[in-house]
Amino acid sequence: MVGFVAAASPFQASAVSVVFEAGALGNIGPGNTNTTVNDGGTLDTPIAGKLELGGPVGSGLGTVLYVQTNGLAGLGTVAAPLFVTLTARSHLDNPNSNISDFQAGNFYITASDGTVKDNGLGVRPFTVDNSGNREAGNNPAIEGSKEVSGGTDPLSFAQRLAAGKVDGAPHVDERVLFTFAKPVLGSSINVVLTKFDATGTNGGLNNSEDVFDLIISRMSLPDLTFDNVRRSVPPGSAMMTYIGAEADQVVNLNFAGLLAYGLGVTDVVTSFSIRANDDNPSSPQGTAEHFLIDGLTATLPPPSVPDGGSTIALLGLALVLLPAAKAFQNKFAVRC
Repeated sequence: MVGFVAAASPFQASAVSVVFEAGALGNIGPGNTNTTVNDGGTLDTPIAGKLELGGPVGSGLGTVLYVQTNGLAGLGTVAAPLFVTLTARSHLDNPNSNISDFQAGNFYITASDGTVKDNGLGVRPFTVDNSGNREAGNNPAIEGSKEVSGGTDPLSFAQRLAAGKVDGAPHVDERVLFTFAKPVLGSSINVVLTKFDATGTNGGLNNSEDVFDLIISRMSLPDLTFDNVRRSVPPGSAMMTYIGAEADQVVNLNFAGLLAYGLGVTDVVTSFSIRANDDNPSSPQGTAEHFLIDGLTATLPPPSVPDGGSTIALLGLALVLLPAAKAFQNKFAVRC
């Protein structure tokens, strides 16, 4: 499935959906094929204007994925403008360390196979040198988990080197930042996670409940921060629903479930980030939580609404979104 844009008059909202798989994004795998991206030990050749390495060595910037309103990777066209930019980030739990490239990551993206289960986008770390920087060049070495994963390392990078641990960077919590080219209605955002264990210790498949932090940046309003979100308690229980069988571990995050937790009906969102976190920080693990991000849908505000009528128009967006969001979930349900 590729993304779609609902037909819109100058005063109508439009719903956009994206599937984060190589084929759905326009065959951005190696050799311009529907092939898994960054699956081995070396970064695949970056694709200019679509999937790029990010900043130079030492910048701490991870890879960047650009996606248009038609669901394809790209910087945008007149017919399909840029919709969202994804950036791979990481968070070092130990604050007593220099900030360097091991705090960035690169995107892993599965090939499209017509299903949702086990598919989507993850973050993998770069192999680093003794300074904590990724190797130079367009194809530096990569390692570790293919999912967006959370982990805790008791040692800083300098402490690891002093202890003779030169086998890579410290464990980090990986983060994906979504930055919209044009602000979207916050309550319209839906994100699909796969390989997400939403049950955890009380009977979960891997006995460890997947947890994430969510930061939502709004236009002209303070950020909303939700730490340690899990399906078993609010606000996670208000925003998470299974798509298909629970055992498939495919979960939809509906931001409309946050309306009782600080998100306003008319709030306009400029960006948000999802960071995997450790579900049991009192007993930290190097690699704890893990999931892939397979889908995103959101509603763009009407492009030509006068300022005086923008509030009324935004109020109507929630109603406009309902059939689009339902259709989005049905598409994924069919693919499961």
